Amino acid sequence: MNEVSLLEQKLIKGFAVDINVSAGPFQLIGYPHGVEPVEKCVALLGFSDGDVVVRAAAYDTYLRNRTVADNEKTWTLGDVMEFFVQPAGRDDYFEFHLTPEKKRLQLHLQDYRTHGLQPFEEKVCDAGLRVWVGLKPGQGVRFAVCRYNYGEVGGAEMSSSFHARRGFGFHNPPAWTEIGQWPVVVGHGSDKK
Repeated sequence: MNEVSLLEQKLIKGFAVDINVSAGPFQLIGYPHGVEPVEKCVALLGFSDGDVVVRAAAYDTYLRNRTVADNEKTWTLGDVMEFFVQPAGRDDYFEFHLTPEKKRLQLHLQDYRTHGLQPFEEKVCDAGLRVWVGLKPGQGVRFAVCRYNYGEVGGAEMSSSFHARRGFGFHNPPAWTEIGQWPVVVGHGSDKK
């Protein structure tokens, strides 16, 4: 149990939509210190019919989130997967959350250096989370996959696809990965049966 290889198998074979893998599968690392998380998570990023597709598979002993409606502060209410993406050549970026109960949070942030000054309500957007915001495969697009994993009691164990730098938390596009720079794992480009 709790083995990365088993999660990768689920990630590749556990979805109906075929994708062309652009990054991954990769294991999320403990945040902010880069240690291995107690409960592992793997993710990959790809494209399908021009849409960005993010997949994640994780172990979770106490899988739950108390969010009851879309666009609540999901990360404070329980387990959540997060996807950050920044279009090439721009300061603004998007943050998307998905809870185990399929509740969504969609945010549009103007700048990572000042995102804390923008009121939460002004960040909420509707990008139609089937997450498509008009991104095309190509150079310059940055992304990160992150996770809040709450146990039975206490705070969340956080993990991410990148190492922490310069104190901006998950909101740090310069530390994210640029599409096309992460090594693609050969043989995982399609999950056709």
